[in-house]
Formats: sequence, C-alpha cells, structure tokens
Amino acid sequence: MPGRRPEQTLPTSTMVPSAIRRDAVNRMISRAACVAVVAVATLLGACDSSDSGPPVPKEDFPRLLADALCNNIGPCCEQAGYPHDKAVCHTAAETELRAEMERTRPANVVYDANAARACLDAYTAVVTSCQPENALGDACRYIFAGTVSSGQPCASTEECTPGTSCQRPADAGALQCGTSPTQVHGTQGQSCRSTCTDGAGSTTCSGSGGPGQGTPGTASCFTNDGLYCDSMYICAVMPALSQPCTATTPCAGEAFCDSGVCAAKRTSGSCGQLNDGCAATAYCDTATRQCQLRKSTGAACTTSSECPTTDRCRLATCRTRTIATASSCLGNL
Repeated sequence: MPGRRPEQTLPTSTMVPSAIRRDAVNRMISRAACVAVVAVATLLGACDSSDSGPPVPKEDFPRLLADALCNNIGPCCEQAGYPHDKAVCHTAAETELRAEMERTRPANVVYDANAARACLDAYTAVVTSCQPENALGDACRYIFAGTVSSGQPCASTEECTPGTSCQRPADAGALQCGTSPTQVHGTQGQSCRSTCTDGAGSTTCSGSGGPGQGTPGTASCFTNDGLYCDSMYICAVMPALSQPCTATTPCAGEAFCDSGVCAAKRTSGSCGQLNDGCAATAYCDTATRQCQLRKSTGAACTTSSECPTTDRCRLATCRTRTIATASSCLGNL
C-alpha cells in the first residue's frame, strides 16, 4: 500500500529483519540453517518411510534427501507434465546437496541430526502426495542452527539460536542476537515497527505507513489481531466496514479502502484504486480493471491470478500446484 515499504514474507519463526520470501520460505533451513539445502528443500521431496526413525548422520543426509526427492517425485512430475529421470535426478541433487553440506560455517553453527530426521520424514508426506512446496512449513528450517543466545554478540543471523537474528540494539551498540520485531505481537497503543499478517507457514510484513513520524518500536502489529502500525509507529485498531480509512490504513477482514471508506471486497465491479478490491474468489482483470470470478482448475488462463488460489497458470491452463517443477523433477536445485 502507498507509503509503505515493500512487503516481506517470512517463515513464521524466522528472525531475519531484511529477509524476503526467497530467503525464508523457499530456503527450508533459512539463514540459521543450511542455506542451499533450504532452497533445495522447498523443491525437494521426502524420504521413503523405510528411512524413518533414527537421527541422520551429516554424511548421509545428501543421499537420503536426494532419495527423498528422486525416488518419490516421479508420479508428481508425470502428472504435471515434466520429464523425470531418477538416476539423473539423484546425481544432480546429491552433488549439489553434498557441496552445500561441506560448506565452511562458523564454529557456533552446528548440524542437528534429529532435525535432519524430522525434515526427511516431513518430506515423505509432502512429496508422495504431490503437495505444494509450502506444505512443508518449518520442518526443515533448523538442520544447521546457530548456538549464540539472545543478547550475545554475533556477526550474522546464521550464528543465532532458532527464533532470533543478529541485529543492532536500539542504543546502536554492537550487533547481538535478539528477537525480531516481526515475531513480537504488539498490543493496541504499543510502539511498533511494521504491520504483519500471519499466513499459512509464513508472515508477511510491510513498514509503517506515512512519512515516518514517531519512533519505531520493537514489536509488530498483526492484522490477525485486528491491528496495524500507523504513521506514528503505534499499534492502532483497523477500521471496520463503513468506517473512514486512508490508502495507508488496512481495513479489517475482507474489506478495502474505497474512496475513504472501508467497503466489502467484491466479485464484480471495479478493482479499486489500488487493485485490492477483489474478494479471494475473484481476481482483478488488469485490462478492464474489473473484478472477475476466478476460473476453475483445467480452465484456460494467461496468469495465475485468474486461477484458484491452489492453482497456477502453466501452459495456458490452471493446474493444481504441486512440489513438481521443471528443476526439481531433474534434481536441479
């Protein structure tokens, strides 16, 4: 929304102030974990159920995760129309994973064999059922985790314990591990840093509206709590239907700011000044700036916004999202 910094999408427990979705959700182990394995993990599959059980030694993880992807993703690839060669897939995946596992890390970043087991087991359900990549949630976020506690000096977020990040304190002192404002739910009237929304496996945040009056706080206002961070960096109640609003004031529930008043989002009619007036079951036709009902799975499309939220537009057709992609089906992570 105007006057706000670009949105950032963070995993629900990620503590990286500058993180964006690419660094958080698609990287399953995040900055506090195995960075490339993360990018891999979002695209990868799970291990066979026969591997379930004991902790996974570090040297075995690349092979087992490659097995998880390449032994199970074939039906998903066939369904999605992507080529899949199990042998080629496995070689590519294990090679890349092993290189990442052997990457030099700070001494205070350690491998967690139990977290690796949890990751592999979680992928069993995801890849064998062809679920979309975000279904994994946080299951693979902390295969590599920092050991520096909150309040202790740090050089990077990778070193900090799960749930914290490396940041500069309010007094501008030395960098230290601490809790990010994007994880602290502010209360009405509390000083805030940004407006956030908890979603399925991720938190989306934007900076405070307005020219930046006031002093940013150490918490965030969550729309899930009916609050937003106003131009004075204070958590305020979101206006409801028929109440006054501005372009930088998010309306509560399924509403948007229409000519200065919160109005119900619609399935037909104008998309609104900011193209945010369409309901979840509709999309904004940018050519006409009119809300249209989303098409059904299997229908012709030009963009994913036309399809159901569980689909994407591929080969001009709305298709259900799955973990299978052109890259993951060949083991190119």
